[in-house]
Amino acid sequence: MECETFLGPAGYKAVQVSPPQEDVPDNAWWSRYQPVSYKLTSRSGGPAEFADMVRRCAAAGVEVAVDAVLNHMANRQGGGAGRAGTPIGPGCRRFPEMYSACADFHHNDSDCCANCQVDTDTDLWRIQNCDLGLPDLATGSPYVQQQLAGYLRSLADLNVTGIRVDAAKHIPAADLAAIARQAGRPLWYNLEINVPPWAPCAVDLQDYYSLGRAWEFKLPALISAAFKPGDRRLDLLAQVGSWSGTQWAESDRAVSFVANHDLLVSGSFRQGAVTFLDGPLYPLALVFLLAHPYGQPVVLSSLNFSPRDLSPSGDYGGAPVDPATGRLLPVHGPGGELNCGAGRPYLCEHRWPAVAAMLAWRRVAGDAPLTLFQPLHSNAALAMGRGAGGRGTAFVLINAAWRAGGELRGRLHTGLPRGAYCNVLQDDGCGSPIVVGADGAADFDVPLLSAVALHIEALAPSETMQAV
Repeated sequence: MECETFLGPAGYKAVQVSPPQEDVPDNAWWSRYQPVSYKLTSRSGGPAEFADMVRRCAAAGVEVAVDAVLNHMANRQGGGAGRAGTPIGPGCRRFPEMYSACADFHHNDSDCCANCQVDTDTDLWRIQNCDLGLPDLATGSPYVQQQLAGYLRSLADLNVTGIRVDAAKHIPAADLAAIARQAGRPLWYNLEINVPPWAPCAVDLQDYYSLGRAWEFKLPALISAAFKPGDRRLDLLAQVGSWSGTQWAESDRAVSFVANHDLLVSGSFRQGAVTFLDGPLYPLALVFLLAHPYGQPVVLSSLNFSPRDLSPSGDYGGAPVDPATGRLLPVHGPGGELNCGAGRPYLCEHRWPAVAAMLAWRRVAGDAPLTLFQPLHSNAALAMGRGAGGRGTAFVLINAAWRAGGELRGRLHTGLPRGAYCNVLQDDGCGSPIVVGADGAADFDVPLLSAVALHIEALAPSETMQAV
């Protein structure tokens, strides 16, 4: 329903869904990342519901991408069964309907139960052969590749068009290429390759460029460093693509984002990303993300956690599940009401007015490069312009100042053609247009923790234009 009622009409290209394969029957967020089989049964529903969702989203013009867990299986040494009843064990690393401990997993002992643990970013062999806390599949094995390729093929046969590869840096690029080749379908791939922002890493992003885009984790770290300190450092954002002297994914091979599920649900979010727990800074960070030309932006639409939901381990607890059915509560209630916002289980950031408005802004800006990047207000504010051929097409002004007296007032260059423009971030029916003169400059009065976004397709009504 969300594809039909909002995502399609708002202009979203695709929606990425949580791992839909059979997992362990827990409600913790991480249980979705513990596969038991590749049957399409999860707490979101079964195969029929999944196929119906993909069909309806496609009809609404929205592609569906799947978060695919290919690196490992569930960690259930005590045995049991998955959500669809598929047996696990008995014994370690045993999935009798699919995989055996010795033949299909990396291991380092005679009974095939134990393996080294990933404990470094500088040893490529350990990164790609040791356990990431979960039984590590031997993805170089032809049999394992056939199983994984069959899973991707089954998704593509249902009209899934994209794959996010979870833990991709822990799978050799050659193995992933072989799996994708055997899948034999025209899927696009976004790869989770978490290269640390401030430390060397043995994984070379360029090895994966032939497969698809890489999630660029240095970007949320840079955005956090710019927005979170009491004294804002928006000037740091000039270093997108080069910050900290480490390798960044090339822009046409990058997925850009402010936060993802890992940064949100683990204790690392306090240092590593701007999230909804940072209040009004979060929508400002999303405005920046969608205004900047780097990468292919992805907006997280998340659960409405709060700090009191933190477990002693520092991780967030369970997902909002209907106790009667064991399934996730829907975004749309039985009467069509939204389960989003304060007191509701979901945040639905994709519906936030600023985010939706910036989708249209980005469409107008297209592939045009930055024509203006100007830190202001002691680096607490930032002006950005996009355009091509010396002609501005879109302009954003972000004021991240939070102290009294931090309002931003003055005349600034926008690069836009002469005219009266609507601030697309302000839902006032364009009652207060911003007038750009022949010199490309305009007068601004931007309150604390707010932004202005203008583009050449959001002009004030004709009578206002005639008065300019």
